[in-house]
Amino acid sequence: MLLKGGKVLTDKFVFQNANLETENGKIKQITTTEPASDNILDCSGCYVVPGFIDVHTHGCLGKEYGEDAKTTVEMCEYIKNSGTTSFLPTFSTISKEEIVQYSKNVLEASKNNKNGAKILGIHMEGPFFSMKYKGAQNPEYIRKPDINEFNAANEASNNMVKLISVAPELEGAYEFIKEASKRATVAIGHTDADYEIAKEAINCGATQITHTFNAMQGIHHRNPGVIGAAFESDNVYCECICDGMHIHPSIVRLLFSAAGEERAVIITDAISAAGLEPGKYFSCGLEITVENGLAKLSDGTIAGSTATMIGCVKNVISFGIAPEIAFKAASLNPAKAIKMDHRVGSLAKGKDADILVLDKDYNIKYVIIDGEIK
Repeated sequence: MLLKGGKVLTDKFVFQNANLETENGKIKQITTTEPASDNILDCSGCYVVPGFIDVHTHGCLGKEYGEDAKTTVEMCEYIKNSGTTSFLPTFSTISKEEIVQYSKNVLEASKNNKNGAKILGIHMEGPFFSMKYKGAQNPEYIRKPDINEFNAANEASNNMVKLISVAPELEGAYEFIKEASKRATVAIGHTDADYEIAKEAINCGATQITHTFNAMQGIHHRNPGVIGAAFESDNVYCECICDGMHIHPSIVRLLFSAAGEERAVIITDAISAAGLEPGKYFSCGLEITVENGLAKLSDGTIAGSTATMIGCVKNVISFGIAPEIAFKAASLNPAKAIKMDHRVGSLAKGKDADILVLDKDYNIKYVIIDGEIK
């Protein structure tokens, strides 16, 4: 297929008036000439950008990823409509048995998913967290780090765990990080860690921060905490929930400035209520109320989001971040964070042809996955 006449966001993340050609599900070339083709998609007046990668999303349409394989496939088909072309189904803090079963179900869904956003792997957001900063995680299942649980999820999913979040101040966390980081990206999250603990966790192999600013100590000029440790560590990626409610626009700008355009990662942290009307829902056994797009527990704790990737990217642009940088934070940066950038994350020869065609206002016109319009 030839995507003709659009403004293509190249792998250098600059826009160029060009044509993009796909072949056998891969990007064949980006060129200013016009190759012969019987399959032309007119992209005149449009932006052609990499498909979005959401490494932190729990569910939608009343379900959580992994609850069962069939609905997980349906959810993959739903989220592609908001620009997510690949993602990590994210488990919250659940029982040992559920982690294994959810992992099996995601593996099955990945095999049967033909028309939806691609499953790149699994994100275990917990259960190894601080009770003080548990947020909307179910306290019944919060426990100490256990490499055997990580191994069990990997065994059940055929080694699909690509990201795991952990509170590094917990007993045994440093050894857990050292071992788990050999096979997956380890993120610091839902934590009461101070600067020194966070720095040691990074030294042990942690390279990501789970929804930066949320569920952790705030940054202070005498106690920089996890945030200060992350901002000064060039190898640490910083997730950011950009729904406009979890974090003030000023703080989003601060994150993009401090972490830089190479390390900011846009996420939705979407929960099962995403895509549904306001009301009461359940997530991991906890009742959640959604009003005006904001999900909360009964005590007022924010409980994930109902956001979409295209909505978050538009927000970031409206907050004053350059579009090219916003698109990078939604595509290449998350791909790099989970070590999948050899395959996805940018428009480059040989990579998966996962592409969005957007109009001048950044509304989605076409979603292309593996070279096919979905």
